Amino acid sequence: MFECLKVFNIKGLQECTLLDLGKINVVCGKNNSGKSTLLEGVNSPSNRALGKRLGEEAAQHVYLMSVAQMGWHTPNPNHHLDQRYMELLSTVADSRAWWYSNEEQVFMEQVRAGFGLGLFEDYFFDARAVTSAYQLLFLESTRTVLLPPRRSLEVEAQISIGEQALPRGDGIINRLFQAKNQPEGSEERCFHTRISEAFNQVSSGYTFDIFTLGPGHGTGNRIGLSFSYKDQPWISAEDSGLGLQDLLVILYFSLSSDYDVILIEEPESHMHPDMQRRLLHLLHSETSKQFFLTTHSNVFLNSAFADRVFFTYFEDSVKVDDASSRAAILHDIGYDVTDNLVSDLVILVEGPKDIPVLEEFLMKWGLFGSYNIKIWPLGGDIMDQEDLSVFAENYSITALIDHDPGSQKTRQRFIANCERYKIPVHRLERYAIENYFSLRALKEQFGSQMDSSISQIDPNTKLENQIGFNVKRNSRRIAQIMTLDEIKDTDLHEFFVEVENLCKSQEARA
Repeated sequence: MFECLKVFNIKGLQECTLLDLGKINVVCGKNNSGKSTLLEGVNSPSNRALGKRLGEEAAQHVYLMSVAQMGWHTPNPNHHLDQRYMELLSTVADSRAWWYSNEEQVFMEQVRAGFGLGLFEDYFFDARAVTSAYQLLFLESTRTVLLPPRRSLEVEAQISIGEQALPRGDGIINRLFQAKNQPEGSEERCFHTRISEAFNQVSSGYTFDIFTLGPGHGTGNRIGLSFSYKDQPWISAEDSGLGLQDLLVILYFSLSSDYDVILIEEPESHMHPDMQRRLLHLLHSETSKQFFLTTHSNVFLNSAFADRVFFTYFEDSVKVDDASSRAAILHDIGYDVTDNLVSDLVILVEGPKDIPVLEEFLMKWGLFGSYNIKIWPLGGDIMDQEDLSVFAENYSITALIDHDPGSQKTRQRFIANCERYKIPVHRLERYAIENYFSLRALKEQFGSQMDSSISQIDPNTKLENQIGFNVKRNSRRIAQIMTLDEIKDTDLHEFFVEVENLCKSQEARA
């Protein structure tokens, strides 16, 4: 996967840097803001530069390779001049947080400056040897593919064994037809099975198959794609929705072993939000690939799945911001708050700091991939002032509140308000949601910052008062570290059981 990229000199984009890239990287923005341009740059080796953190290992590599090319002698780490050279390379490598594959001249000039201090006696400096050794650090083997926004899957085709699958959709049914007719257990047959299972999962029950076509379809040896829903009669893809066709294109490239990084423009095209959510869950949790997605859909901005979110805009040229606030992104794109409530279930919580913890445990439970669950913060001490009628009238809803006795009257009024609208409320037995963090997870996250004398967490005392610092900024990471078994015998586990039952009952009503 790409850790960090610099994209430059492509259409209206002069240069931008994408730091700390993750598995799911989402690019959003208004129309004509440069989203497609950014993906084209990421896909183009001539318009991207790889970024890496260069540590001791990288400095050692440059040392060995450049000494060999400069012909000083056989590298000798114990020689005092070699030691100085190694120290110089380590200093240069550590002088920046990130180095890029197109910065060999910058690296070389900094090393040359070190030689100019007169510390290397008879050792001569060879610029070519240093730049060559630097370039070897960034040898690239990453295979990328860019799926355009206008995909058009072939639904009929002449049988052609050697045809290649193209990102627009050409050739895919020929490749799948060949794969399904390979021996059981072969790599191609397993690939076909994997796509079939993923297609059924994301589409909530649809299957696909490719059949030979009889008379009336032109010349012989033609094949056609068909879909079926839960064992109902087959329907030609030509007579089916475009969402299923688009899904098949995306799954083909996302699951193919031919690519490492998949760039998809507007994956939501022709897809219902529920299918979008299931697709995003599959890409995040059931593939080993890295993804870059451009989107207008708030489904793909779910921070439980999106590792990085970038916002593009045009201001004399294409600009790219690392958008850390999902709320700011939604506002700039023009989404209304009500978009956050089109869901299978709304969970009301006291404040925004509770949201990351619930999202992570809902992911572990498998609920986020199957249902559209929204978590809505109420504002702590003003939660009893919320008008809950709008929630109760239109949505399946539940509430989770702390046990913290500090705002007892506010919570009692809120509970009474919920009872009025028949909204179930789960009040935690422990002081707050942070009191369900395991000591193991806290120690793993904070290391030596944790007092070694702490042997257990008191469920009835504010966590900050027990360990000496506030953990809320790290709550998502702590929840990621934890396992479901660590809350198994608690009422928080019971709450997630309740959430699952509410989602299932809502699904049954639908």
